[in-house]
Amino acid sequence: MAVTTVYLNASVSGSVSTPNNALGVADSTFTTDSGNTDWTHRWGYADQSGLGSATGDQVFTIKAGKSAGNSDPTIDTVTIYQGGTSVYTISTGWTITGTQDVVITATGITGSLADIDIEIVTSGVGGPPAARASVIIDAVHWDAQYSSGSVEPISGTITSNYTTSGTLTGKAKLVAHADFNDN
Repeated sequence: MAVTTVYLNASVSGSVSTPNNALGVADSTFTTDSGNTDWTHRWGYADQSGLGSATGDQVFTIKAGKSAGNSDPTIDTVTIYQGGTSVYTISTGWTITGTQDVVITATGITGSLADIDIEIVTSGVGGPPAARASVIIDAVHWDAQYSSGSVEPISGTITSNYTTSGTLTGKAKLVAHADFNDN
């Protein structure tokens, strides 16, 4: 199993202000919703199908914050889509009290790592103007876990003068053991 970090690369649909501020690596440039705005937005990741097949849990980290109000808005629901189909939804209702990471460990993503999207649903907080706050997003990265292909057996020998014989073909993982005792 291997892991690579992938960042949002496209705004797919939704109502968040300045959705492109959430693309790429976290850079402290948040989306710009203010007041008590509720929003739903879906972003996409670059095609990762060349890596191999999804394996294990997929971990998504939302770098979230809140607009200037003194109340605390929430991230209500996060849904992961694969090939346009919802494969994982969690509705925890994370309260955003400042700049923080919201970590989602998603199961159910199998096969190709192509066409992966994330949708975030939020609720702003109302009240007097000083209390109003909305969720803002800096970035959402995905730690894509994958299997990188098959491991084919190889054979060969290592002679006393440390030369090798045998043929290596295809994808392979070489595990060697050496005994450095001279007896």
